[in-house]
Amino acid sequence: MADNEEKENDDFHNSENRDTVFYYSRERRLNRASPAVRAIYETKPKKGLVRSFFGNRGNFIIFLTIIIIFLLFGFTSRYQNSGRNMSLGRNTLAFNLLPGEDVGILEIVKRAPNRGEFYTGTVELAVSPASESAAPQVFTHHIVFNPAAAETFLISIPFGGTDFFLILRTADEQRTFRVRSGN
Repeated sequence: MADNEEKENDDFHNSENRDTVFYYSRERRLNRASPAVRAIYETKPKKGLVRSFFGNRGNFIIFLTIIIIFLLFGFTSRYQNSGRNMSLGRNTLAFNLLPGEDVGILEIVKRAPNRGEFYTGTVELAVSPASESAAPQVFTHHIVFNPAAAETFLISIPFGGTDFFLILRTADEQRTFRVRSGN
């Protein structure tokens, strides 16, 4: 028996006679698997941008959440300063057109930022009706921004109407704005 054992050990250590023994065979495992599992391994996954976004439910929910967040940011940034608000010299200006019979009253509310520098000084104001007449009427006025946190200016406009163009100009900046009553 010792001769047989020595012969087996020699055959085992001899690389020419030794066959590789595999304990795991993928083909053998797939032969015993169900047809659904075989179909998964036979088809190769398609790669692409659409599949990466909508490939499974988790990816779709994350993609949808990102889209909703971007839409919310877009709407809030668009409508946050919309309507009758504008920035001039880092001051926030709110406009309101108060109704009058032959004259209009323009209300300008200035709010200074909580921190940092902001404009103080003279602001030239030009008001014109938004109608398309041959010779437009223009009313000019000036107001002075003080270093107060909030100020309100009431300006009597010598013509009536519900739709006006405003041009506000400082030494460094000029802004144009349209004010409508009921806007």
